Amino acid sequence: MVTLEALHRYCAGKDDDRSRFRARILEQTIRKYEASGIQTIDPNMTRFRAMYAAACDASLRSGRWWYEPPRDAWWDDNWFLFRAEFAVGSGACDLWIRISNVKSASRH
Repeated sequence: MVTLEALHRYCAGKDDDRSRFRARILEQTIRKYEASGIQTIDPNMTRFRAMYAAACDASLRSGRWWYEPPRDAWWDDNWFLFRAEFAVGSGACDLWIRISNVKSASRH
């Protein structure tokens, strides 16, 4: 088995641009894993996200709002990113809303 750390060391030891790029991506991946651990799917939050998306579908004006479709969620996952377009004078304005750090009560 080859670890991410071993791949990082291998790529970091090379002097071409592609290998240095890979080393940077591997380093970011290792740091993210060290910060967040394994992302275990949270079935309660996954069901809640699906319910919330269905409520958005039913209540938001079609074509004016964009948001991510429901997907599996894990503990301490970032949540939906909403985008809406509004007319402002003779132009248009984009409004972005990020809902994040929503935590499920089902963590043990």
